[in-house]
Amino acid sequence: MVIKWSYSYWFVWSLVDATTYRIQYRWNGGEWTDAPGNPLLVVDDSADEEYVSRYSPHYTRYVSAGNPAAQAPYTSWATAAATIQDAIDVSQTADLVIVADGVYDAGGAVIQGTMTRVAVNKAISVRSANGPHNAIIMGNGPMGPDAVRCAYVCNSALFGGFTLTNGAVNPESGTNAIGGGLLAGQYGGVANSIVRSCAASSGGGVAGGNLNNCLVAGNTASGAGGGTFRSGLGNSTIADNTAAIAGGCFGGYLYSCISWHNTTNGQPSNFEFEPDSWVWCSCVTPAAPGYMNITNDPAFLDRSAFDYRLPAASPCVDRGAGSASWALDIDHGPRIVNFATDMGAFEYAAEPPPPWGVRVAAPLRGGMRVSWDAAPRATS
Repeated sequence: MVIKWSYSYWFVWSLVDATTYRIQYRWNGGEWTDAPGNPLLVVDDSADEEYVSRYSPHYTRYVSAGNPAAQAPYTSWATAAATIQDAIDVSQTADLVIVADGVYDAGGAVIQGTMTRVAVNKAISVRSANGPHNAIIMGNGPMGPDAVRCAYVCNSALFGGFTLTNGAVNPESGTNAIGGGLLAGQYGGVANSIVRSCAASSGGGVAGGNLNNCLVAGNTASGAGGGTFRSGLGNSTIADNTAAIAGGCFGGYLYSCISWHNTTNGQPSNFEFEPDSWVWCSCVTPAAPGYMNITNDPAFLDRSAFDYRLPAASPCVDRGAGSASWALDIDHGPRIVNFATDMGAFEYAAEPPPPWGVRVAAPLRGGMRVSWDAAPRATS
């Protein structure tokens, strides 16, 4: 198994062969530390990179919804945790939590005034066994004192392969009433996930974090960012979200994305710029300043059926950025079918992709890079 996360232009967080925890920094003028600020031991110095090794061994923990035989430390399927939060709570840095198919609507922790179904607040990896269509994390809407957000990800955590739905926030938490589906910190990495039908004051679907190969659709915000609020997105699709300001994305960045059919008061509202925002190789209207952006309708296959795949004639096919090293899209299909990547979360394919495995990847420039290979090796 290989897991990598890179933030901005210089940071890579990785687990190699399930036994070695490694952090790689490219020199940025500061001391070598991990994301939370812990000092690192540099073990290999090359011309422009540093490799450090801190944590070993790595433990794999398992989750199966409602398992009656759950027993900590949850290191086998037979004793798998009954809730995702139970497995996270006993995990240590560099652990991997694998989640079986099922609906996860129990457990959690209070985060910034809102009960949150899954709170990943340590440098571990949490991912589903068989992809976002099979592992569902249920929040509890509508917005109010009984609301439950779906997920919270921070502190160099990696999270992927889930559908987050019906999440909402407690509006009484004031400025913290953000991220109905997902609230993520600067060093929270999310990939190959679907965020739908969630609500918040801002960031109806997502607030903060770095997302790649994700679909954010059908979310609402009473304030800014129906889809996302100050989030970084790579090869993701943001569609059919609504908000009072910026139905699609408020701030953040888009890299090889599609933001379309998002509205404010019934009018197109796909991206609202802030001073540090940027859009690159993406499909968004009105025209966004940046590099190789387009404004053409992406022609999703069937929005009414929540099908945001691309037809062969879509203007977003072969118009994205990146290379074959990104590997697979959200459907576990090849990320490059012809000669270039497609914009958005779904790569066009004439034939359906193979069954969803556990490998995701995303761009390095300005965002994060994550890859998971199937059949991780548990250690004890």
